[in-house]
Amino acid sequence: MAKQDDYVRYTIRVPADLYEQIREAAGDKSVNAEIIDRLQRSFLDHWRFLDLSEAGLAALLKRLEATVSALESMTMLEARQAVDEYLREQIAKGKRASPSEVVKDILAWRAEKQK
Repeated sequence: MAKQDDYVRYTIRVPADLYEQIREAAGDKSVNAEIIDRLQRSFLDHWRFLDLSEAGLAALLKRLEATVSALESMTMLEARQAVDEYLREQIAKGKRASPSEVVKDILAWRAEKQK
């Protein structure tokens, strides 16, 4: 567990409806943990590597539908961690890929990591 010295206390005001959305999204986690998780993910900036055109999104949807069975074996947290780790590696390499390539690569990458 992190030490208290690893954190800075900072108070913010948020609209009540936004707070409720965060609280609901947090589920079993604390609101603070949810906010930190979302902020950290926002700095990954991995979406800039995706082709978000209509054709790109259609390809992603098609690929996601084709790989649902493989992803069903993962918990949502495992999937999020796998995607974030994979995309960090790709960003470090300066690689850009289409959404369908990203999904295909993540599944292959995950299978390799599990060996």
